[in-house]
Amino acid sequence: MAVLVWFGIARHVHRLNAPEKAVRDSLGLIEQLDSKDAADLFTPSASGAQSASFSDLSDTGREALRAYFSGFSFSILDSHIDGETAAVDVEATGFDADALARAIRKTQLRQEYNEKFSDTSTEPPDEDDLSGEGQEDKVFTLMKNALSDGSFQKTETRETLHLTKSRGSWTVISDSALRTLLTGGLIEKLNDPDLLSPEDVLSVYLDRFKTMSPQEWAAELNSPNLFQTSSQDSEQLSELFYQKAASVFKYTTDEVRAEGSVAQVSTQVTVVDMSSVLSSYRQKLIAYAKTTDSITADDSALSRKSVSLLREALEENADPKTVSVSIRLENSKSGWQIVDTSGLTNALLGDMTAATDLFHES
Repeated sequence: MAVLVWFGIARHVHRLNAPEKAVRDSLGLIEQLDSKDAADLFTPSASGAQSASFSDLSDTGREALRAYFSGFSFSILDSHIDGETAAVDVEATGFDADALARAIRKTQLRQEYNEKFSDTSTEPPDEDDLSGEGQEDKVFTLMKNALSDGSFQKTETRETLHLTKSRGSWTVISDSALRTLLTGGLIEKLNDPDLLSPEDVLSVYLDRFKTMSPQEWAAELNSPNLFQTSSQDSEQLSELFYQKAASVFKYTTDEVRAEGSVAQVSTQVTVVDMSSVLSSYRQKLIAYAKTTDSITADDSALSRKSVSLLREALEENADPKTVSVSIRLENSKSGWQIVDTSGLTNALLGDMTAATDLFHES
């Protein structure tokens, strides 16, 4: 993930007699974000090259910052003056930036997955284009929602702030120490490709299946026609299968093996046992073949009966089965990504490959 906002001090000079008072007044402006001083103090920017005052932010941006800094407090520990420079040791308390960053990134990743299977565009998303128009508000929205929905612990951050003296006034220098103190390193964490582990990324992907509709399962797995029957019958049978699949689905992670930019995650997935379903279906077909109805029925009647028996098998024998799957992920500049879902797709479809092989061999 490329960009978010960072907060810096933009040439705000306090005509004060002591470095500690300069720091105290500067940090105290956080509690008055609508003030003119606060507008000068905070300069959200993707890279720092351009600055915008707090008052220039959207309503969403201002609400997000107010929510974030509602948990902010600080105390001055010590200070040292050396001629025209000074250093002030400060301890700040704020929301856990690591937990907040992970919550934001997981929500963003979930949205990306949901958009991927519903997007008809053939052009891949531009991973670098995260600073364009509208992207900042998207990030602010994620931040505001995470703070509203989550209960985040508070953590303490200690930094040494640096000041310079000019014409008798002390100025707090806008540097990495100040940004870390104010944000807890939130921006750096959000830009860290290792923020989410391979297991985190896989969990975000798989957790979605617990709340998906049958239509969403079919779209995600790109398998709207599981059973080769007439279009109407196929749709009904597929919907029944996906309903059963969603009702039994769960997973556990056994092992994560990461080496460099590649990871393999061994996962146990509980799915519909299609081997059991097709075995029951086969027995029903054999039993029907022994009846006089099967001899006198035309092709249309045989097809309808076959579909009916398959539906019965699904309804009566959709027992759960646990399948072992190894899933490959690779780490790019934007973080860990699932690169091969073929084995996972087959497992989520009830280990369909093994089931159909067994059906034809029997």
